[in-house]
Amino acid sequence: MQRAAHSDPGGPAVLVIDALELRRAGIVSLLKPWADSSGTSILAIAPPATLSDLPPLKMIVLVIGALRVGDPEPQTWISSLLSAHADVPLVLVSDRGEAKEVLAAFEAGVSAFIPTSIAPTVAMQAFTFIMSGGTFFPPAALMHAMRAKRSPEHGSSNDPTTILATTSVHCSGLTVREQEVLERLRQGASNRLIGQQLKMRESTVKVHVRQIMRKLGAANRTQAALTAVNLGGRSGGLTLTEHRSK
Repeated sequence: MQRAAHSDPGGPAVLVIDALELRRAGIVSLLKPWADSSGTSILAIAPPATLSDLPPLKMIVLVIGALRVGDPEPQTWISSLLSAHADVPLVLVSDRGEAKEVLAAFEAGVSAFIPTSIAPTVAMQAFTFIMSGGTFFPPAALMHAMRAKRSPEHGSSNDPTTILATTSVHCSGLTVREQEVLERLRQGASNRLIGQQLKMRESTVKVHVRQIMRKLGAANRTQAALTAVNLGGRSGGLTLTEHRSK
C-alpha cells in the first residue's frame, strides 16, 4: 500500500484515495496546510489497496475523477469504505457535476460530493465542516435530481429512506452591515481583520457574527461562510446540505 504521510504520522489522519499519482500528489499538497492546522496527518494511497493497519481516520477523500458514481469501480470503493469505516465521513471528489451524479452520491450514503470545478477556498471550508460532522452537496443539482425522481412518472413524492434539508437564505433577512460582515466571513477573514476592513470594533463584529448565525440558522462561522457562497452566487453556487436516514 502506497502512503504519503504529512504532519504527525501517529495522530488522526485524513485518507486520500486516488488512482492517479500526479493528481493524488496535487490533492495532498493542497490539503497539507489545512491538515497541519487541524492537527491531522495525511495518508495517500492508490486503489486497490488494503484498508487494514490504518491509524484512526478523521475523514476519507475518494477521488473518482471522470468516472460515474454508479460505475463498478467507484461502487466497489464506496461499499468497501462504508463497510470498513462506517463512522468516518466519506467525501467523493468528482470531475462531474451533473444532477444525477450528485443524487447517486447522496443515495450511496457518502457524506459529501465535491466537484473539482469549485474554488479551493470553498473546498477547504467544506472539508472543515464535513470533518466536524456536517455534509456538503451542490444543492441546485441535488434538488433538480430529487424533483425529477419524484415526478409522477417516478411514482410517490415521498422518499422513505432519506430526509433532505437545504439551507435557503434571503439577503433581505440581513442588514447591509451584516451582509458586509458575511461576505468577509466567506473569504475566511478573522473578526479582527473584518473590524479593520469595516472600521468597527472587534466586539461589534462578534455581535454581527452572532446575529448572522442566528438569522441563517448556522451553528458556527464555517456553516455561515458556506451559506454565504450560495447567497453571493459565487464559486459555483454551492451551499450546505444535511441528510440523515430514518
